[in-house]
Amino acid sequence: MTSDEYEVFTREVWHGFLADATAEDIHRSLLTVNWDDADLEHPLWARILADPSVDRATALAAYWMSGPRWHKQHTAEEACQKDGAVSEEIEERYVAGFWTQAGIGYDPRCDDGQDWTEEYSDVTTVREIPAVMFEPVCGAVVPRPEDGWDDGLPHELAERLFAVEIAD
Repeated sequence: MTSDEYEVFTREVWHGFLADATAEDIHRSLLTVNWDDADLEHPLWARILADPSVDRATALAAYWMSGPRWHKQHTAEEACQKDGAVSEEIEERYVAGFWTQAGIGYDPRCDDGQDWTEEYSDVTTVREIPAVMFEPVCGAVVPRPEDGWDDGLPHELAERLFAVEIAD
């Protein structure tokens, strides 16, 4: 399979997964995805950003895991040019109330022992993070999967991707 064919195959697997994914599945996916793929065209980010039925907790977790404070050392325009588009888009929509579902709980100050709000606290920022982004979302916490998930997908789907040989 060529790298272009593999890219199409990867997107098909992701779209198939996301078509039937529950709110909890999308949240687990976010917790286990490879953040090197955090761009607006990746099916997971596209779904989170475009779908108001995605849980607020998932959007909030995505925001904090994207390193928003790192991007706040730049103007909004510069941040989008420096791989900060995901956090900028999430922040804008979150503040505007785009996501209204709130069945999942998430606290960016206490995510499995991680305080995401302290990430990059040594960085000098030129813009503030809105106060609402620090507020926890009440609901049932979806724990980080110990196993059964790999690179944002249930293991059996991730294995399909890993089994493909790419010819350059």
